[in-house]
Amino acid sequence: MIRIDIVGKQAIFRRVAVREDVQRSGHGRVLLALAEEFAREKDCDHLYSFVSPDAVEFYEKCGFRRDAGDLEYADHVPMEKRLSEAAG
Repeated sequence: MIRIDIVGKQAIFRRVAVREDVQRSGHGRVLLALAEEFAREKDCDHLYSFVSPDAVEFYEKCGFRRDAGDLEYADHVPMEKRLSEAAG
């Protein structure tokens, strides 16, 4: 499941979740790839997500990086991905 908020040219991925019993099967990667495709179709050039600290490594493997412009919080880490960089 994923909720995507579009704000101008930014897509914010919220409530990203894969059922626990099917995690580590590639579903999360497919979900993010489909969400990224949707964002591109909406002419977005930047993705954001606020992820659980234990999901940071997964997001980094999917091309996201920690958003240096925001502080880290106890319950989430701001992550970003520029689509223009990812497209090349």
